[in-house]
Amino acid sequence: VCSAGQLRCAVQLLAAPAGGMDVERRSWDVHMPKASAKHLWAVYLFGLIATFFTNLEAVPFMSALAMGCCCALAQSIQRLWIFALALIPLGAVMGVSTWGFLQEAALVICVLMQIPIFGAYLVHRRLTIRHPELWSVTLAFPCVNTVWWVLSSILLPIGSEGSPAYNMAGQNLMFIQCCAWLGRSSITFMLSWLAAAAAQRWVNPKSGFALKAAVGCYLLLTLAGGLRFYAPSFLGAFDPSGPDTSDFYGISCLASLPDMFATTKDRLDAGDSIIIHSERSTDPFLADSSYQSLLQQHYAKNHTEALLVLSFVENEQSWYKLLTRHGTVMSYAKNHPVPFVETDIRPGQAPPGVAKSLQLSGVQPVSVTGTICFDTDFPYLTRSLSSADLLLESSATWSNIGQQHLRGHQY
Repeated sequence: VCSAGQLRCAVQLLAAPAGGMDVERRSWDVHMPKASAKHLWAVYLFGLIATFFTNLEAVPFMSALAMGCCCALAQSIQRLWIFALALIPLGAVMGVSTWGFLQEAALVICVLMQIPIFGAYLVHRRLTIRHPELWSVTLAFPCVNTVWWVLSSILLPIGSEGSPAYNMAGQNLMFIQCCAWLGRSSITFMLSWLAAAAAQRWVNPKSGFALKAAVGCYLLLTLAGGLRFYAPSFLGAFDPSGPDTSDFYGISCLASLPDMFATTKDRLDAGDSIIIHSERSTDPFLADSSYQSLLQQHYAKNHTEALLVLSFVENEQSWYKLLTRHGTVMSYAKNHPVPFVETDIRPGQAPPGVAKSLQLSGVQPVSVTGTICFDTDFPYLTRSLSSADLLLESSATWSNIGQQHLRGHQY
């Protein structure tokens, strides 16, 4: 038994010339409810606003809302070229969201990134239009989108900046516990699935199971993460902010002071056992023998060990150095200069290492490692450092992105 609308559509299909109407158009006419232009403009506006709050001024779940709006538009806008053009302003807003990071270059990079992201939305569009009755088609977008962001963190010069997972950095601590089990990409996948399922529910109100499944999975991960966070004896503790190091070490962070050497000596005399120089703030002519002699004199006077993090430019590379009174225990050159900004240095070829069994302040020996600022945005580089007890990052982060940058690096 056919309804009048279905019968009329069937007659149109039979009467159409061969090749005159493709499968996607036929599926659209049969299954897709027509959204008004007013509703589509409202969804697009929500997408633009949400995209602005996904990175440096991050609000939790804004990345999921932004992707959900785009998935809904991909399903609802019949002419594909209109949707493709609509992604250009969205890319520009993403660039504005990371403005303090690369400024004008962020606009160019984020707009160009919409090309592969368009591919993920296209997959979502094709499958949800052809198979609106299958809830499993909403898994296609998170799969493709997650693969893209994994590749971008490895291949692109911006690392993990702009990733949907970056939106959750340091926020909703129970949910992000799943990173410890499934990696950071699990956050991207989960947010992308919530977006695709919500868009499918909005476009096709009868297909609500996908959204229920996505929300249920999110709640399950949050519950498991809550147990891990609040019941460390159950699943092990995990806190992105790290331990309260003030109980064990006196730590100073010095940023480009007129006399870094004299200030370092003053901090040692004040009892600090770890002193970190901000990126490029160490005089390279004092980076070896002078600071090592200072640590030796400090030990002879106070019988306490101390550790310096030095950062300087030498031989057209930005260097990181962990120094004790015995000498350099770890050093490396910055692997990823900030594109378009650090044009005066070339990338280093070797990643940082882990200095084992360092004695500090009379407590048990610790393993220490570190990175330089932007290098910490590349997961494949920092993942190899997970055996360290302390990660001491030297940075020159701009004030307008400092808080979220810190959260992202903790995360």
